[in-house]
Amino acid sequence: MSSYIYKPLLPRQIRLLDISQGLSRLQIIGCDLELAPAYSTVSYSWNDEPTDQVLRIDGSNLKAIRNIMLGLPHLIENAHTNYLWIDAICINQSNDDEKGYQVPLMKEIYTRCEECLVWLGDGTPESDFAIDAIPKIVQRFSTQDPAEVWTAEGIGTTSDNVLQLPLWKGLTELFSRPWFKRLWTFQEAVLPAVVVFLCGSKTIPCSDMDGIAVPLLNHLTSLELVYPKSDFEDASLFVGFLKLIRVFRYRTIGPMSKTAADTIKLLYTTGPWRSTNRLDKVYGILGLADSSLQDFLVVNYHKSQVDVSREVAAWYLLHGKDLFLLHLASVERKKKTLPSWIPNFAGFGSHWCRGSLWKIYETGIEKNSSSRPLPTRLSDELHVLGIRVDQVREIVPNRAQPHSLEINKCIGILEWEAKCLALSKSTTGSNTRGVPDAHWKTILATIWDHHLQEPKKGDYDDLMTLVKAVASQATDVMNLGMPKQVLAAQIRRLSQTQSRGKFFSTTGGRVGLGPSMVQPGDLICILYHGFTPFILRPTAGDDQMFRLVGDSYVSGIMRGEVFEADSRLPDETFVLV
Repeated sequence: MSSYIYKPLLPRQIRLLDISQGLSRLQIIGCDLELAPAYSTVSYSWNDEPTDQVLRIDGSNLKAIRNIMLGLPHLIENAHTNYLWIDAICINQSNDDEKGYQVPLMKEIYTRCEECLVWLGDGTPESDFAIDAIPKIVQRFSTQDPAEVWTAEGIGTTSDNVLQLPLWKGLTELFSRPWFKRLWTFQEAVLPAVVVFLCGSKTIPCSDMDGIAVPLLNHLTSLELVYPKSDFEDASLFVGFLKLIRVFRYRTIGPMSKTAADTIKLLYTTGPWRSTNRLDKVYGILGLADSSLQDFLVVNYHKSQVDVSREVAAWYLLHGKDLFLLHLASVERKKKTLPSWIPNFAGFGSHWCRGSLWKIYETGIEKNSSSRPLPTRLSDELHVLGIRVDQVREIVPNRAQPHSLEINKCIGILEWEAKCLALSKSTTGSNTRGVPDAHWKTILATIWDHHLQEPKKGDYDDLMTLVKAVASQATDVMNLGMPKQVLAAQIRRLSQTQSRGKFFSTTGGRVGLGPSMVQPGDLICILYHGFTPFILRPTAGDDQMFRLVGDSYVSGIMRGEVFEADSRLPDETFVLV
């Protein structure tokens, strides 16, 4: 039997899979997007599967992945239209040029559809059990505290063998599926007006998935205090819950980014999710991006990661009103072929404090900073106006990797925190047994949920009490004033900070936290239009040019104190390379 041959598409045309005559008589039609008949889009995961299955279309053979073949009978049965749009079938995947002009249409394709069918994969007894339980659990959340519901369901933090019980195993099996870790599926689930989840023969209403996402994430965080991370069947289960929460948050507030800063924050947020082609780390969110990026960036799969990163950076310098670009360049896994100030948008690493500082401070935004010039780009150089403030003096070495066992993780935190406290006391001249304000404020700055309230010394004490309790395997580990999932989340973040960040002192008597690359002698600068202080390092042989080390928290200068000081160094232009 002959292989299927795609007919070329004209501009703004799409293909649709005609399912009106059933699975045995599938056809592909081409049509103008504006004139397309009612159709359903399909969101699914490729699962890195080979295209070794044969799908009969128009009397010819089209190669497809197994996940599509498993899903088609259920998709056809549940679709409320006679046409499906499935990217693997409706776009010629072997033609990069065609993909280049079909990808910019994704936003309209998913916005115009009657519904989006999210195919999570074939069902299992475990996933079926969980799907049947979810509506009842969500209904109980309306009248009961989630912790009470989990306990009643037998999977509370004080229940026995929670990770082996059918409900938890089913929830794990369902939410650890590849769909939750794939980048493209984010905008596919955000843009349509109607979304239905399918898993085998089961369907899950969108409202139920929304209702269970946050309670599940909080419960997982609490369970990690009780069970070693190695006991969880999927260590990345957290990613699935967080992905679902973000889908519904975007569906609630509106899918479009309002500013250029919203768009590059979105690029960072979606960075950990998977894509077969690295360029899709950018192309895969264009449907949610600021319209100026959609107009500026030409989708071309012949470009390199470096090419696309340079283009996104150039776009942001035109449309952004701040230095948010430099915060994203503070992440791990920098591309050596890029200047230090340009993030690798096609391959983000992890930020040393998960970007928690970005939401709180406006360190480099003076009251009259609108009169200060925005940075200018000259080839690979970025010229930024700012002030030298301090210099890194001494550092506390960070741990290479956090422990997987919670008890060992907390022991490691205590050892690291004791060294940080000793450095804080010697730096601030504190000889008492108490904790200097600069120290506890620095420790909490990168882990605190600032939407709760401003942190206090008592919050630091509660956190350290919990860390010590877990480290000593105390039985009353949960009996603290603050909700256990909040404290548990803080332990996770503090562990990440100690492994990815570096605690330091300065020659000016301050303490701070910054990325793991910080070294003694690095400069601490306030750059106009930046949200935090930045750490810069003079280049070898030229003290007029600098490499960006990263953003930072530095005690005593986070809220504009430098601008209010009686004396400060004059403004100067820093040339970042």
